[in-house]
Amino acid sequence: MPITVVTSGVSASQIQVYLSPLAELGAMLHAIIRADHHSRSRTIQHRAHADSEPGLVAMTRRFAPLYGALRARFFLPLDVPSGGEGDLAKGIARIGRLSVPEFVAMCAEPISEQARDVDHDALLDDPAARATFLKRVERISIARTEVAHDLLDDPERVRAQVQEFLTAAAERWLTDEWREHRPLLAAEATQRRAELSKYGLDVLARISPTALRYRDPDRVVYDKVNHGIVTVHDRPVVLVPSYHTSMHLIIKHDAGWPIVIQYEAAAPRRTSYVDVTRRIAALQDPARMRICRFIQRQPRSTSDLSLSTGLATPQVSRHLRALREAGLVTGARQGKVVYYSLDVDAIRRLGDDIFVSLLR
Repeated sequence: MPITVVTSGVSASQIQVYLSPLAELGAMLHAIIRADHHSRSRTIQHRAHADSEPGLVAMTRRFAPLYGALRARFFLPLDVPSGGEGDLAKGIARIGRLSVPEFVAMCAEPISEQARDVDHDALLDDPAARATFLKRVERISIARTEVAHDLLDDPERVRAQVQEFLTAAAERWLTDEWREHRPLLAAEATQRRAELSKYGLDVLARISPTALRYRDPDRVVYDKVNHGIVTVHDRPVVLVPSYHTSMHLIIKHDAGWPIVIQYEAAAPRRTSYVDVTRRIAALQDPARMRICRFIQRQPRSTSDLSLSTGLATPQVSRHLRALREAGLVTGARQGKVVYYSLDVDAIRRLGDDIFVSLLR
């Protein structure tokens, strides 16, 4: 399901590119607790998992819901940036200036995985909302219930713990990471600002390899698991490049705050969800899998494949057409004959089991 950002009537002057060490801290903490998703962050994962500071490790687990599947809003810029780079200490201090209901809502949304049946803004005043929230959290994970109860019972204490934890985690883990990766992020920001001047709103599609730009109305569609429509209108948009966010794309568009998009800096070209689905569907036919096994060894013509597989030539043609449309097969003409080859890289990106099965 996509997130659609509607940009009709929007000016390029509303878009800023901003380096945020606090946003990078959130991305890094996510990469630490979800190591299976983030091979790019192996170094910091090993450091954190081998850390001998039990208090910091315990707090990393306690507050994991704030940077798990969803990211707490306060990790991303809360104000329109006045410069090109944020200050970590000021970012953490800014959390302390949130109103209590704002802080609670920003924590509760990721803790409940943004449950649609929960009014996160009313948790402190509405017993029914509180009960629904806690029930939802219990269904997700018993481990989350302690921090959920603490958040509602003593939000100021939890806020102080969060700020203390973020400060300690940054000192222990982020300092060296930021020093190492800041040049990459700064170069990315410079490039995007140049593109913003040259291409205008097209930069919103250029930050993600799977994003698509459409007209009438002007919009950019991002490949995300959640569905949503974000109308920019007169709101500011802040683009935050990240190293540790890896393949994730974080879009925050809560009312009353800037729209923020955190994206992977220097991202490689990735296959869209639609294309992955199409390719898997194309390989569900055993005959196509067999054809793929033949053409991965060497290019084959349609007639040659017909003889090798025992399928009629029209059948082979239909299977090859389906595989080509899915982006799994390429064709090269030699005289009057077209020879077909398997796109090994495309197959490899689908997964090792599929790739190895075709090599046997």
